[in-house]
Amino acid sequence: MAPILTQRLAGRRPSEPAITSRQDSPLGLEHWKRSVGWRELIVELGRPTLRVHDLRHTYASLARRAGADVRLLQKTMGHASITVTAHTYADLYDDELDDMAPALDARDDRQVDHP
Repeated sequence: MAPILTQRLAGRRPSEPAITSRQDSPLGLEHWKRSVGWRELIVELGRPTLRVHDLRHTYASLARRAGADVRLLQKTMGHASITVTAHTYADLYDDELDDMAPALDARDDRQVDHP
């Protein structure tokens, strides 16, 4: 993917999109879906109701599960505030809450200077 994007970005201004139609115009969602055969692919996958936007949530969920910080997700998702990100993906933190008590119990605080 990197070589393709490098080639597409060569000579473009930062404000210009990297992905465009064959006529170099902005690539709309419906045009993209037709060009990649989206509807056929999701039926083939057995996920006929899958939306392109669902891929965005999948990315964020997998990134968060892999340990991405909420601030990083806010930036990459383009959310105006960290609150939006935290509320949108709050359910991903539930199992982390269950892990907190054992993690705290396992700490050896004897080696830490307390004020």
